[in-house]
Amino acid sequence: MRKLLDPQAQDRREIALPLQLMAAVHRLVLEVRAPELARFYPSSGGSLAIETSWELFRQTIVEQAESLRALVSRPVQTNDPGRSGSLLGGC
Repeated sequence: MRKLLDPQAQDRREIALPLQLMAAVHRLVLEVRAPELARFYPSSGGSLAIETSWELFRQTIVEQAESLRALVSRPVQTNDPGRSGSLLGGC
């Protein structure tokens, strides 16, 4: 995993790097490029089972490293509550 994320770690958006990784893996699941892992994602009809999905998650990262490298470099939309601080004055 470190090899995959190291090139992005120097980026100013490094704080979003874990989120970018999770989004990239989720995209593989949604595109049916990680069908074994999909059974653990409710968004693809699976059921959430974190304890039993970890090994498949790691395996997907190893097997899909090239695809993930390209996907992780893309920015993600976050619902960062800090962005709504300017609305506080209107309350």
